[in-house]
Amino acid sequence: MKLSNIKYFICCFILLFLVEGTFYPQVNKEQYLENSSVGFPIITNYLPKDYKAHNQNWAIVKDVRGVMYFGNSAGVLEFDGQNWDLIKIPNSIVRSMAIDDNGNVFIGSADDFGYLTLDKNSGKKIYKSLISLLPTKEAFGHIWHTFYVDKSIFFISKTLIFQFIFDKNNLANPKVNFWKSNSRYKIAHCVNKKLYVLDQETGLLLFDNGSFKTIPGSEIFLTSSIYTMLPYDDFGNKILIATKSAKLFLYDGNSFSHFNTEAEEFLLKNNIYLPGSKLADGSFVFNTSKAGIVIINRNGNIVRKIDMKTGLPDDGVLYSFYSENKLWLALQNGISAIDLPSPVTFLNQNAGLK
Repeated sequence: MKLSNIKYFICCFILLFLVEGTFYPQVNKEQYLENSSVGFPIITNYLPKDYKAHNQNWAIVKDVRGVMYFGNSAGVLEFDGQNWDLIKIPNSIVRSMAIDDNGNVFIGSADDFGYLTLDKNSGKKIYKSLISLLPTKEAFGHIWHTFYVDKSIFFISKTLIFQFIFDKNNLANPKVNFWKSNSRYKIAHCVNKKLYVLDQETGLLLFDNGSFKTIPGSEIFLTSSIYTMLPYDDFGNKILIATKSAKLFLYDGNSFSHFNTEAEEFLLKNNIYLPGSKLADGSFVFNTSKAGIVIINRNGNIVRKIDMKTGLPDDGVLYSFYSENKLWLALQNGISAIDLPSPVTFLNQNAGLK
């Protein structure tokens, strides 16, 4: 073959490659999830020496400015992307947090709850308690859950639920309602702007029109607490539920059906923990106290696992929070931020690279 012919074929091949490369096929969510599991995502870790507080972190919220708040065993950590600030509270440990439409950060701790406010003298945020406004003096213990639902703040302990309704952002004079369980409140979740509370005696309760109503058929959860409740579809029609015993269910507003997943054995072995997250691509994150996180797709297939082998500083995940393509994890020892989807993934020996 003449040299000119060889050059011609090479030029045609390159042109064909460039033309085909300009067309990108539509990739559905399942294809994306399968491809994105190649390699490890970018993880940024923050250790106690970085934020200068306790190693344990229990809750995460984000305000409209993008400032992150972490419930730490030594108080509230505020992080603007570069600087850390520890806001101390009377009983140190922060179990739960929520932010309302006005940007107020509400705090649930041990035997106390309140909010963050700006100190006029120092110009820094300080904690202000709300318990002096309670209509009852009963002891309530740890506030494990704090939610902003139905234009009000709910503080939930094992025995009591408090609802604070603030008129025109007047935090000094709220209307307060409370409910007391005849047994105990095992767990609580907020899904699609609705509050669900699992009562040990009656089943799953839904807050609706000013009161809690038992959901028919929810007695199946009396023997195993609900650790995760996530919106399954994009329309709010179904909720994906995971129990402490690692059994998964779909709730369509009328009944509960079993959801098959290959992650069941992994979640049971490694102790699933609350609350979990839903990612932008429609996949679901489940926390564990012994093996980091596992991500499954809508078919129940495992997409990826992220743990100490893939870059986390600790395998005990106490809370997860997803916002703007970043998954934040509150850990037994530190805080992690994972880019999901990650623009770049990396491979090492743990991924089979020799």
